[in-house]
Amino acid sequence: MKNNVKNKIIAIYENLPSGGARSLFDSNILSLKDKFQLLIISDKRESVKINNIFSYLIYVYHKNPIISKIFNRKISNTNLLLTYHSWVTKSSILLRQRKIPEIYICHEAPREFYDKEYIANFTFKDKLANLVRLGIKKIDKKNVLANKNLTIIANSKFSAKTIYEIYGIKPRIIYPGINLAKFGKYQPIDKRNDQILCVGSVNKLKNQKYILELISKIDKTKKPKVVIIGNGGDSRYINEMYKYAKKNDIDLVIKKNISDKEVVREYKKSKIFCYAPINEPFGIVLIEAMRSGLPIIVSDVGGGYNEVVSPLNGLILSPNNELEWSVAIEKLLGDKKLWKKYSQYNYRYAAKFSDNIMNNKLIKIIQQSLNHP
Repeated sequence: MKNNVKNKIIAIYENLPSGGARSLFDSNILSLKDKFQLLIISDKRESVKINNIFSYLIYVYHKNPIISKIFNRKISNTNLLLTYHSWVTKSSILLRQRKIPEIYICHEAPREFYDKEYIANFTFKDKLANLVRLGIKKIDKKNVLANKNLTIIANSKFSAKTIYEIYGIKPRIIYPGINLAKFGKYQPIDKRNDQILCVGSVNKLKNQKYILELISKIDKTKKPKVVIIGNGGDSRYINEMYKYAKKNDIDLVIKKNISDKEVVREYKKSKIFCYAPINEPFGIVLIEAMRSGLPIIVSDVGGGYNEVVSPLNGLILSPNNELEWSVAIEKLLGDKKLWKKYSQYNYRYAAKFSDNIMNNKLIKIIQQSLNHP
């Protein structure tokens, strides 16, 4: 193809925290650097100095516009701007430049301002912080709407619908992909522990305590261990879960900020992946779980991932029926034939979501933008 050589310079902005979106960014970069010259810019070094609401506001309204002017000069001689999220402002203020084509990879719109179910779970402190941050809502929208020719990439139909409702822009869709080789060979049930796994940021909105409530209904002699893995973590919520686990005789382990290799080990040691978040945008953990050969038990109103799961992958249940979940967990743990059916199917099915497929789709969109700025 015309642009399939290193004669085009792509400016790439990111200010992502650790987690799924960061992993996808790293994968994108490895692929893009073989096709284009890359100029990667980030204000991460400046933004890590934010440690309270005052430094946050100073950064957003004073420092960020100054930094963006410096960045705009840097990208003036590039051919395309590809931006990822900023944990500070959501969309980047760099989207307001109109000199070169722009692509915005939007893993999720700012749910804290628009998602009623999400907001309903806020504490008083969360609501107060959101009120102080209300200016971000306007900044984010102004950034995105500054360029009528902006291409937005969403990670699911679920997120694309939300993005369209907020900004009035119809996104392109690229489902997340994973490095299949990282998960190695298929692991049979006999080499696994009696444990349930849940992966994701440890906080109330990810709904991990709900999983403990399900396990509490299982007979004491049959209760599996529960392992929760995530970045960050609400200390109050974590303590609340440990207290609940102790009271209900649940063997609970919460691991925070562990290495990718250790995460994979826990996937392959586990027997079931349980996931019950609230309106969750499509992330990679479900795909990782399936590639690890884990049958899944998920909520039927969880979010973007509902688009890619079916009864062939495991059980898709209503969050309003805890007993149904508990019975399902107990049955899967005790029925090796049923476990094997879901497990082997998921291992094969996850190959549809490889990082190569994801990255090739991104490269195609970039090349289209370069050919038709």
